[in-house]
Amino acid sequence: MMKIVARRRTIEIENLHRVFQHATHSSSSYSFSCHPNGDVDFNALAPIAAQNARELLAGRDADYRDVGVRISAERQVDPAIGQCECGQRTSLWTNDNECGCGRWYNASGQELLAPDARDRDAERAGY
Repeated sequence: MMKIVARRRTIEIENLHRVFQHATHSSSSYSFSCHPNGDVDFNALAPIAAQNARELLAGRDADYRDVGVRISAERQVDPAIGQCECGQRTSLWTNDNECGCGRWYNASGQELLAPDARDRDAERAGY
């Protein structure tokens, strides 16, 4: 069993977007990363997106109206980190995590047989 040096954690990230909605087609909109005050974050945009944002902010497309800042939330999972017997640290994303030394661990840090060895054992057992 490896030593867990950092527990798995889930963090929630709030994203702010300045949204421009099409006047007659509610499923059509533009959304741009922005600061809390609503200023578009042009540094976060690709050149064509920045051009679109400037056009919309200037009111050059009458089909779209500025509906202000919207907040969206996303969850990010940071995996547990375990320290192998060899000393290397390994991210424990799934139930099959290989350390650089060749050892295999599950998401809880329990050592496993390598996948090919597990397949051979299953074949011998008739699975």
